[in-house]
Amino acid sequence: MKKALLLLLAAVMLLLPLAGCKNKKPDPEDETTSPVSYEGDDLGDKKFDGEFTVFSRVETDYEYKGSETGGSVDQAVYKRNASVEERLGVSINLITSVGGWDQRAEFLGKCRAEVMGGGTGGYDLISSHSVYLGTLGTEGLAIDLTTLPAVNMQKLWWNQNLYDALNINGHVYHMIGDIGYTIYEYLQVMYVNETKFESVGNDLNELYELVEDGEWTYTKLFEYAATYGSGVGDDGDGNYGLLTNVHAFRASVMAQDSYVYRRDENGRFYYPDSIPDKLLNIVKQAMVQYKEKDNILFHSAWDDGDEAETPIFNSGRALFYSQVIGKAQKIRDALSDRYGILPLPKYDVLQDHYMSLCRDTVTAVMVPTTTKNQEKTGYCTEAMAMYGYNLIRPAYYETTLKVRQFDDPRYGKILDTIRDGLTYEAIESYTLKDCPNVDDYVVNCLTGNTEPNTVHSWGVERAKKVINEFYTKMENRGLMD
Repeated sequence: MKKALLLLLAAVMLLLPLAGCKNKKPDPEDETTSPVSYEGDDLGDKKFDGEFTVFSRVETDYEYKGSETGGSVDQAVYKRNASVEERLGVSINLITSVGGWDQRAEFLGKCRAEVMGGGTGGYDLISSHSVYLGTLGTEGLAIDLTTLPAVNMQKLWWNQNLYDALNINGHVYHMIGDIGYTIYEYLQVMYVNETKFESVGNDLNELYELVEDGEWTYTKLFEYAATYGSGVGDDGDGNYGLLTNVHAFRASVMAQDSYVYRRDENGRFYYPDSIPDKLLNIVKQAMVQYKEKDNILFHSAWDDGDEAETPIFNSGRALFYSQVIGKAQKIRDALSDRYGILPLPKYDVLQDHYMSLCRDTVTAVMVPTTTKNQEKTGYCTEAMAMYGYNLIRPAYYETTLKVRQFDDPRYGKILDTIRDGLTYEAIESYTLKDCPNVDDYVVNCLTGNTEPNTVHSWGVERAKKVINEFYTKMENRGLMD
């Protein structure tokens, strides 16, 4: 392994507490069985018995299964589970069901049946698509996580930006954090083909200096994209300065510190009567770049764009590619050129910091009101997240980084920057996307010819109705103090 890669991995581990200096180590003779206690771990010596049952969508059950003999991430998941079980005296029981977007009604139905039936399945924690769980929370089926014993939303393993986004008047009924690792796998990033970037006379050091200095913007991205590619339309032939897609556009809006919804002085969501200027500019710029530039390929189908665009990037025919970090393995397997990962660009240099977004399919967790022992559930949930942060997170980062021998140790810092800037459009989660949202601009502006002002105006009354219903429902169920 190259020295640079080792430096890179060291940089990524900056967020990890100084385990070598401050960890409480077990006696050597017990080291194979006794879990390590990490800095920030204040769970004490509580012991319970019986099962801790997790109900998960089968599509991401790998976040809970683990394997003692698998790859580094599987082993980390296995070690996390073993540490929780030994630490708290429980046995983790995983129950799964199909939970893809097309099966959301089936998954939600099982969750509702569990609570309405008095907890016959014994679910202590439900883990699934973030949008599903927000909906269940508004129905009064979830416990406010901040009220559970041992759960501390100020800990590193609960992302603070997401806590700020998801809490409703201080209550949090579902949360995203290091209890799973799709929080990293589904992070939207910008890939760059470093070999092609330099082949057309661009300065790679200049690019990374822009990122480091906070000057990496969409204006700069489009300037660089214009230096490469000939494109011949939508059939995937030719070379491209930029490959992008529907989910990447959603992420780009929030990466530019722009939201469809706002919160008022009381923290309540609202939909502005007219489209905010920044959002208007973002949509108009996308309409020009994605629809009029031959060397930019915008995948407008409602999938993740992977099958359409990854083969183009993998064959060395694109400069930039906006996609999730979980595709790095597929890229490594096929691409012979050097490539790197960048944060999504800012709106302009005045923007305070880089912002990022996970695909909405990211795993969130909630605790059903029928959990049999709230103290046990609180301790187990917190322990799962704490050990996930200290074991799974670095293993996944390391695996992600090792898919390529990156030559620049700044990549560790870039990945931390991406995670630290994570944000979320919470109202869409709580209303199962009934509200008007970024997708309306995709359908009507980027793939159609309607002006963004018009699209926004179509949503005003619908948004007000959905938001009013949301708050009325929450208040009537006593879910807002």
